[in-house]
Amino acid sequence: DQTCVTDGSTQVITFETAEEYQDTTQFDTTNDRWTAPADGWLDLTAILSIDGGDDTDDSMNWGFYVNGVAKVHVLDNWRGRSKATGTEIVTSMSGGFKVSSGQTIDLRYTGVQYAVVLKNAYCHLSGTFIPD
Repeated sequence: DQTCVTDGSTQVITFETAEEYQDTTQFDTTNDRWTAPADGWLDLTAILSIDGGDDTDDSMNWGFYVNGVAKVHVLDNWRGRSKATGTEIVTSMSGGFKVSSGQTIDLRYTGVQYAVVLKNAYCHLSGTFIPD
């Protein structure tokens, strides 16, 4: 599991495994980044399972980053759910964008107001790469 920090910094989301729709090994589970093997288009879907919250400002920005710069991101807020630990919510995001050979792509969060926990065993990242 990954406890989200609340210091305003941008953090890479870790995954126990990454599912890929193609026969490629471009995702590195040691740094949680995918490296583009060539110029092309990348279509990604991420699913996060989140536990915790304070029922006041349970929000965070999260998205896909290319070479450390936000490419596709959302502000997610799950206010109104139980404060009790053990009550998980699931949220997802998809995005498609152009990448160049050698660029690194990862999933990051920022702006967490309360130290929620990402349940890494239930977080998934999958995608399709289409070379030019």
